Amino acid sequence: MKLLISPRSLGLVLALSVVVAGVWFFAHFHDKEIHTGHRAVVSFATVKSVLEALANELPPELKEANEAKWKAWGQARG
Repeated sequence: MKLLISPRSLGLVLALSVVVAGVWFFAHFHDKEIHTGHRAVVSFATVKSVLEALANELPPELKEANEAKWKAWGQARG
């Protein structure tokens, strides 16, 4: 009975419980993200000013970006 009440064993049980819960949460939510298949693409109107400000740093596909190019680029990476 002394073994079950010692601070060291309680700490070990608590640590193992946290690890098991963490692994379960990671596996559960990671699995859901994989099965959704895609992420929402932010609208071109929202990112237009950022694209213009960073025009020299954009990948070639987004040079002279328009709504169609932005949507295609976002869906290819989502």
